[in-house]
Amino acid sequence: ARAALAIDPLDADARFLEGRSLRNLGRPVEAIDALRAAVGSRPDHGHARNLLGLTLLEADRELEAVVELEVARDLLPDVAYVRNNLGMAYERAGERTAAVVEYRAAVDLEGDGGKSARHLARLDPHGTIEADVLMAALDPVEETVAAGEIVGSKIEVAAAVPDQPEDADGTDPETGPGTP
Repeated sequence: ARAALAIDPLDADARFLEGRSLRNLGRPVEAIDALRAAVGSRPDHGHARNLLGLTLLEADRELEAVVELEVARDLLPDVAYVRNNLGMAYERAGERTAAVVEYRAAVDLEGDGGKSARHLARLDPHGTIEADVLMAALDPVEETVAAGEIVGSKIEVAAAVPDQPEDADGTDPETGPGTP
């Protein structure tokens, strides 16, 4: 990552790799800075947004995590670990209904054997919360880049991200591309 950044300091993929490395080294503040630079250079980098959201969540910054993970979900709607990470962020932010929706979506994508199934079983042990009811209870959330605040069952935010093609080269079940 450092060599690529020496050539092009704004390279989003290099910033993403730098952020992932810093997170893995236990340096979350620096990781957040690098990941913010990655999404600043390329707002449609779904894996960078996912990792930024996860790192923010680990730093107990739930509201910021929810915002980033909602954008990651909108950019990568068929990636189970993104839906699971958003479910965790919603749960930590006190949004149980939204968490169940995301965990259910992740289970639909990954099957019953993953982390999402365990999270869902914990929040809805008897399977009594119907997905259709949950979906009707949630207002659609606009794709966002700016920080927001939880209002009811959605995040209110300031700016929109334009529709972009999906970045589907993720290999790690939590953090995205480039991870063995």
